[in-house]
Amino acid sequence: MVQADNVITRIQQIGTAAASKEVIVHSFSSHTDSAIVEWAQREVIKTPRHVAEPAIRSLDSFDVRDKLSRLTVPTLIIVGEEDEITPIASSQFLHDAIPGSELHIIPKAAHFPMLERSHTFNQTALAFLDKIPY
Repeated sequence: MVQADNVITRIQQIGTAAASKEVIVHSFSSHTDSAIVEWAQREVIKTPRHVAEPAIRSLDSFDVRDKLSRLTVPTLIIVGEEDEITPIASSQFLHDAIPGSELHIIPKAAHFPMLERSHTFNQTALAFLDKIPY
């Protein structure tokens, strides 16, 4: 799992662009088309340090785990089976804590299943939305 402090340290050591590229390496499955990974690397380096650093720090400061059981809205949790950033165990925790939630694990995907396996991701999301009464 990627830790915010480790990413901040790397930003300070090698700069935002290089550190962001390192995180991207851990964000995609080995099954992902290299063009998608290269696109993500080009996109992530566009984030300036004054935006990236506070965003990364916020990951450790925002904790609502004790409030999850109060959610009453339909909740879909999707995780890639190879996600190192937010592993399946984290998604399982959410699923166990949120009443009535659905957990779907996308094979051959990591942190960005919406990019890596877009068809499967979209089918899963649409099937979930179809079940929600209006």
